[in-house]
Amino acid sequence: LCAAQPGQRAASLRRQSALTARFFPMSSDCLDDYHAAPPSPLLALVGMPHLHGALQAAAAAAEPKPRVLSFASDGAYVEAQPVPSGEAANLVLKPGWLHKHTHCIAGAAALLASWDDSTSATGVAAQIGAIRNASGRSRLLLVLVQASGEASPAPPSEERIAALRRACDLEPRSLLVVSADGPPPSLDAASLARGVKVLLEAAAAYYRDEARRARPPKATAPQLAARHHTKRAVFAELSHEPVLAQRHWQLAAEQLRELVRLAAGSGAEADVASSVPLHEVKRVAELAVRRICAYGMTAPQGAAAASRHAEVFDVFRRHVRLFQPLAQQPPPVDARGAAAAGHVHSGWMGKQHRWFAKLLEESDAPAVAAAAAEEASCRAALALGTLAHGDVETQALCAGLDLPSALDGVGGGGASARQRECVASARAALVGC
Repeated sequence: LCAAQPGQRAASLRRQSALTARFFPMSSDCLDDYHAAPPSPLLALVGMPHLHGALQAAAAAAEPKPRVLSFASDGAYVEAQPVPSGEAANLVLKPGWLHKHTHCIAGAAALLASWDDSTSATGVAAQIGAIRNASGRSRLLLVLVQASGEASPAPPSEERIAALRRACDLEPRSLLVVSADGPPPSLDAASLARGVKVLLEAAAAYYRDEARRARPPKATAPQLAARHHTKRAVFAELSHEPVLAQRHWQLAAEQLRELVRLAAGSGAEADVASSVPLHEVKRVAELAVRRICAYGMTAPQGAAAASRHAEVFDVFRRHVRLFQPLAQQPPPVDARGAAAAGHVHSGWMGKQHRWFAKLLEESDAPAVAAAAAEEASCRAALALGTLAHGDVETQALCAGLDLPSALDGVGGGGASARQRECVASARAALVGC
């Protein structure tokens, strides 16, 4: 497969996609974009689009780095808001939930409005009202942009600003007055930094409020508890609270393991747990475990780092050992379905080894290198990651149910010296796995 012609490789990838669509019917709601790094807080800028570029550049230099949406008018912002999705009791995470909160619903939205003697307070209040109705609980910020210079009008009076704030139903800290040089109008560095800072603080407050609104479920179903902790973890990352996020990611992973345990049993609890599609459990478990492992690799050097890295290895081992025998639930009724399900499952297992190998390779911590040299499963993951080369079919061969024969096939005469070295390392690692 590594030496396959481009046409053959394309055909095999099409077959893999067809199998994935058949056995992972909800795979279109992919979470891969959220694995490598925590989600970014989402901000929205509405009105005066010629100022958005400078604000976006200032936001890119802020910490945490937000994602910024730009709308020319409040009407464009209203049209872009998503339609609320319904409940899905047999799913861990509702389709599109993560995308909605990281790409559609802004934690904080700022309306930029030109401010002079001719500005209508009623018109500004109407724009704020339209944005509020569309965004729901998102925090709102009103930025009044006043031209500066010798010919510019006098600054707005405190009484007029207070009246506008009351008409818009805004808190004092949610209204900013900034000066713009021009023409064309442009904001100075201090005004840009101030605006971005207030927006990020407002967005963090919004995400903390949303986390508090995500109350624990009354039912004891593990998938609902896992959904609750996943939401709390995402909101904690959006509000830049990594320690709290890790606690909820760990609780979510525990609930997913409990869900798998119940599904393997019998009785009413097993029937409820079995109603959750296995691919749904896999995709959320992968997200939780990857976030746990990525955070563990950022530990500072020292004794604490070695302990955290050992926990990362243990988390990954438990993850792959839990799902290794689970190709599909319920089992396919025919041999062809079983083979196809096993093929897709092997590709997914190869993906797990691939991302863990990449995580280890990107870490320059001495403790990681020392631990990886002694950890059999880590050596196997490194070898598998090198062999995979990003090819789905090769990942399916290099991981899963028939790893020794896969290594025999890849380590043939056409393999490079580096591949043969990795095959030998993986064979030695298999003894410890």
